[in-house]
Amino acid sequence: MSPHMNHYNLIFYAKKTKSNPELSAIYLRITDRGKRSEISTGHTIPKASWCSESGKLKRQCSTIQIH
Repeated sequence: MSPHMNHYNLIFYAKKTKSNPELSAIYLRITDRGKRSEISTGHTIPKASWCSESGKLKRQCSTIQIH
């Protein structure tokens, strides 16, 4: 691979909130050449609405409110 090529990964994941155990905050992890950065999206969802395997909202939860 050429040293000038950019290679990065983007992963969305949910993290429990400290203030309300029923909610999860959505984060974005950016990895570029082995260096990680995590950014909060500023949105929370009900904990049961997140599918950790796919890194997405569960399909049946299309009517949930994202805060």
